[in-house]
Order: sequence, then C-alpha cells, then structure tokens
Amino acid sequence: HVFEGFPSIAFGWVTAGSEDKKKPHYHNKTTEWVFVVEGVGVVEVNGSREPVKAGDWICFDFGDRHALRTEAEQHMVVVCLCHPQFNMDDVHHN
Repeated sequence: HVFEGFPSIAFGWVTAGSEDKKKPHYHNKTTEWVFVVEGVGVVEVNGSREPVKAGDWICFDFGDRHALRTEAEQHMVVVCLCHPQFNMDDVHHN
C-alpha cells in the first residue's frame, strides 16, 4: 500500500446529544492529535476532564482512554491527525 505508515487526517464534528457516541475509548497503536476549529467542549483523558475551545490542540497517546464532548447545543468542529493511520479495528471501549 502506497500510503502505509503515513498519518491520516480527518475533519469532523463533535455533535450535541447521543451519549452513546461519546463513550471513552482507546487505541493500542494510534496516537491522535486533535485541533478544535470551532466551538467549546470537554475533553476526558484517563478519567480527568478539562474544558476545550477553538484554537486548542489535544494529544491522545495510544493507551489513553479518551472522549471529546460538546456540552452545548452547538456542535464542535475538529481536525484530527492520527499516526499510524486511523483504523476502526484499533478503537476499543473496554
């Protein structure tokens, strides 16, 4: 595969509501860097919670149990950089 070993980049929304999508998870192989483009919210890492806002960078090392949530009515817009490339097989909830 030509891009194997390269990081992946994703643009997304952290949506209000639907608590099932906001449960903490971890990765065995992937480190994530998230940039908050717009909005405000809360990041949870290994049980600790901190507020986040537009302009913040967040790093989740592999093994960190993490979740990013918006507690407002508006969505939060984020860009996520993952290395190695993001793979749903490396998303674990237990």
